[in-house]
Amino acid sequence: MPLAYNRPMADSIYTLVPYKDSTVNKFIHNNGYVVAFKTSRTDLGRLLDDSLKYQHTYYDRTELLSDYPNIKIRLDFDWYGTNSSSFNIYVNGDAFYTNNFIKSVFSSIKNDSTLVSGKYYKNVFVFKNYHDYSYSNYIKFADSLYYNTTHGILKIFLTNGESYSIYN
Repeated sequence: MPLAYNRPMADSIYTLVPYKDSTVNKFIHNNGYVVAFKTSRTDLGRLLDDSLKYQHTYYDRTELLSDYPNIKIRLDFDWYGTNSSSFNIYVNGDAFYTNNFIKSVFSSIKNDSTLVSGKYYKNVFVFKNYHDYSYSNYIKFADSLYYNTTHGILKIFLTNGESYSIYN
């Protein structure tokens, strides 16, 4: 069979990442300095060969980049059709996950709210660093983060006790 383009994601999935292309989003470090992140958002269609039995997928990638300190945040949706998808967040290459994120978003049972930078946010998801570096000398940059589908990343917790929070 010939190569085929993938079908796009449903709008309800696409809107789970609130960041817009070519915008600036700010976070405040727990020591008080504000860091600006330039945002880019790209729909990454992918050609797949049906004869090789690959699943048709569609990717949505959002990147937030700061100049100083040099921090790269990436949010990726992998859409495999109506029954399967995944959402991954990366901070400086470290992968973060939470169980059944997309299923939980559309569930009638909602997550807890939390206070970040003096403001309460509802339906907060906690993402944990996926890697276990206990076997090596590697020191991971970030330990966990809070995420909300309306505002995006609310807070990033670093392994050294520092944090970055959404700047209101």
